[in-house]
Amino acid sequence: MGGNNAPIMVNGGNVYDSPLGYDAPINYDTGQVNLASLGVEWSLKKCRDEIIQRLGFVVAPVKVQRTFDQLRSTVATSLGFSYVGAPTPRTMQSLRIDLLRRLGFSVQATAAAWPPGMKELLTNFLTEAQEALQHQYRLSVGTPLQPFAEDDDLTTLDPWAIFLLALANAKAHHGQQDSKAYFDQLGGYIATVSKSADIDQIINTAQDSLLQRYAMDRYEDGSAPLVEDDDKTAIDGVAVEMQAIADAKAKYGQKDAEAYYTRLREMAERRPFDLDAMVNSFIRDTQDQLYQQYKELRTERWWTIECIPGANLYDVPLDLDQYLDFRRITWAGILDGAQWTPLISGIDPVLYTSTSLSKPAYYRLSGVIEIFPAPDRAYTIKMRGHLGLKWLNGDNDLLTVNSRAVFLHALSNAKAHYRQPDAGNYMQQAQAYVRQLVAGSHGTRRYIPGTRQAAPAVRPIPVGGWPEG
Repeated sequence: MGGNNAPIMVNGGNVYDSPLGYDAPINYDTGQVNLASLGVEWSLKKCRDEIIQRLGFVVAPVKVQRTFDQLRSTVATSLGFSYVGAPTPRTMQSLRIDLLRRLGFSVQATAAAWPPGMKELLTNFLTEAQEALQHQYRLSVGTPLQPFAEDDDLTTLDPWAIFLLALANAKAHHGQQDSKAYFDQLGGYIATVSKSADIDQIINTAQDSLLQRYAMDRYEDGSAPLVEDDDKTAIDGVAVEMQAIADAKAKYGQKDAEAYYTRLREMAERRPFDLDAMVNSFIRDTQDQLYQQYKELRTERWWTIECIPGANLYDVPLDLDQYLDFRRITWAGILDGAQWTPLISGIDPVLYTSTSLSKPAYYRLSGVIEIFPAPDRAYTIKMRGHLGLKWLNGDNDLLTVNSRAVFLHALSNAKAHYRQPDAGNYMQQAQAYVRQLVAGSHGTRRYIPGTRQAAPAVRPIPVGGWPEG
């Protein structure tokens, strides 16, 4: 179909008698709308970064992952002890030989010449030590103990703890005076093992706490919970480290626990942990509100659907990632050659009585586009409507409505959320900006108020009438 795009040719006389040029056909299918020309040129990331900068927070903080092993070492050092990891099991034979040397039988141990009954005695000390550690010292309670009597049997519990307890008992049995020193050493070691187990729980609790309290950015290769030594934190490792150290110091009554909580709060003040997710939500909510509230901020365009004879159901058109919001169709019609015919919205079920094919006259939207009657030949459906509101998922997704309008409204909401005193100033600026956009969208349309006829004047009559009669 052609359109009147050429200038009016004036040859004198009445301008309306001048010939018109039709050599510039109108392309009714606009394809990809140039959103930049409408002020829609910001991505989600750009809008978020601008808002964060105006809020006074760090836009791109340095984030560091920590491995489970690194966190264990750091937290243990801050508490003043060395972390005890999972030890390598040892055999009964190797522990017996070490016991024999510590008891003063180095020559016999080297020559593998056991004094009578010594081998059986040390075996009993080692077996009883492992059982006592679990039942009396509550070490690894709930772990099934494996057989530990033959030369090749492996320890189930910590081999160093087993060795210290067996050595202390053996020295006491042989009347050696340093047996108490080994009992004391065992007590300190078990306390360290217990703290090490606590640290594992404290670290995972710290990470879980941060994940539940804040919508922090997560690493794809992170783990929650942390189990293996090389497992990496699912969120910022520095935040997990500060939280874990503060919790550990508070648990063990160390006075500087509050200092670490203060450092954690300072980190949050420089950049709240859930900042990106929070600002993204402000941007999405603002865009949705502006889109729904102001039709002037929506973008209108044409869509084309080619009819298939006999088919009356068609998908809502998707074109270049710009989809039709079928709740906001402003015009629908049929193009038959060069003739445009409007379609009537709504299909009365009574019409389904007729099954004949002819030129469609009605349409209905219910997730799909339905036309009636089904076409008897190829027609072209023309629909004009608003671009649908795109949900912002990726950082590179573009806004649907005017970028600055979204930015100003989202910024004012963010400032109000973070209790910054100039939130009201930005809200006034945002509202004024949107008013200008709405006013500018009127284009060449003019509105002439209707004249109101004044009622004829009637002379008032006072109570009792006029004095003159």
